[in-house]
Amino acid sequence: MHFEAPPGSMSVPDQHAWAKRLIQAEYISGISQEGVPLVTAATMQLLQRYVMGELSLPEFLALQTQRLRGW
Repeated sequence: MHFEAPPGSMSVPDQHAWAKRLIQAEYISGISQEGVPLVTAATMQLLQRYVMGELSLPEFLALQTQRLRGW
C-alpha cells in the first residue's frame, strides 16, 4: 500500500471522503495507471497529507508548486 489507511474511528461520510481523496492521489501519483508511484518521495508525502485530509487539493497544488519552483 502506498498510502496509509484511514483511522478506524472515522465516520462513514469521512471514510467516503478519504476514499475519494485516495483515488485522486493514486491518479495524480501515477499508481492507478502504472501500479507504482511516478512522482518523487516529496510529492508522495504531500499526497499522503492530502489523502489524510490535512490538505485540500488546492493546498496540495500550492505547496507542490512552491516546492517545484524551489528547484
